[in-house]
Amino acid sequence: MIKKCLIVVGIVAVYAALFAQEAPLGSAVQPTKEEQKALDNLKGKINGKIVWSTSRVHTKHDIWIMNADGTGAKALTSSPDNVDWFPRFSPDGRTVLFVRSKMGWVPETDAETFDKWDLWTIKADGSGETKVAESACWGTWRPSGDSIVFARGPKVFIKSLKDSSEKELFDAEAVIKKSAYSQEPNLSPNGNLLALTIRGSNRQTGIYNFAQKKWNTTGGGCQID
Repeated sequence: MIKKCLIVVGIVAVYAALFAQEAPLGSAVQPTKEEQKALDNLKGKINGKIVWSTSRVHTKHDIWIMNADGTGAKALTSSPDNVDWFPRFSPDGRTVLFVRSKMGWVPETDAETFDKWDLWTIKADGSGETKVAESACWGTWRPSGDSIVFARGPKVFIKSLKDSSEKELFDAEAVIKKSAYSQEPNLSPNGNLLALTIRGSNRQTGIYNFAQKKWNTTGGGCQID
């Protein structure tokens, strides 16, 4: 009996260690000659920015930004004690909305555990870092740029960045199934439809019609937009 208990404890310890491990330290990858030639041909022809999450500086994640032609890559956030990920440009391109762990390493697979995360914004020049939503994840912008949509476990909210007011839009447990939770909410420009990835007790993507109060599943997968 003691031997069996020790085996079980050992398995649990290994399992916990695996999931507690931080991200591997990443590094920049040099383009091939063909890729570099293609990038060189883009210089001066396209205007824009790319923003992404990377562990190239430390074993958590920061938000990085670069020009659309691959030049000028630099860190936008620097938070070695937190995980920064899921960055999204504001409609005017001046601000980035992103998710940050409240404390220490948290894997992105724990996104549904909303009390481990907050939503932040930062200007594209690296200034003005601001927390905009407590205990929230999967933030996306509204076309006006003055409000955001995000998930807290099963529920989806819209929040004004002007007066900080929040309004619940959707509850996956009430509409879909108990113990289901919402990911990557995207509200249509007119606000009539909500695209969602559902996880937990039910795995699917779909669109919720507010006028009809009806959930229309599109099948499996994720990241519906």
